[in-house]
Amino acid sequence: MSARFVQRYVAHLEEWFEFDRARGEFTNANVHGASGIETPAQGPTVIRDIEPYKAAAVDKQTGKRPIIGGRRQHREFLSANGYREVGNEFVQPVKTGPEKKDVIRDLNRAIATGMTPEVRAFVDRNRGR
Repeated sequence: MSARFVQRYVAHLEEWFEFDRARGEFTNANVHGASGIETPAQGPTVIRDIEPYKAAAVDKQTGKRPIIGGRRQHREFLSANGYREVGNEFVQPVKTGPEKKDVIRDLNRAIATGMTPEVRAFVDRNRGR
């Protein structure tokens, strides 16, 4: 049996790269479209429907938890019963931390009551910001 060189290709960030076994490393050259390599499809992505599941909420008409068999049935169930899906809404980020007026008040109190040399240097550096 004779040894033969086997080329290996790796996809990374939608590009294909060749592994050089002799050197033990990947080449910098992109081998997109090289013979024997299929490039990823550029068409639309098709996502399969959800698997059937038992609803967490009760159907108001029957008083029971129905088995939901797909996305459309899920939307219709929510709509028919006046339910609303929560958890995917955009929440505006809220700035956290002390308010500027509180920082100013604390710094003024520190100046009035005395402070260590380190704190005094910090206050002097940041005065007027």
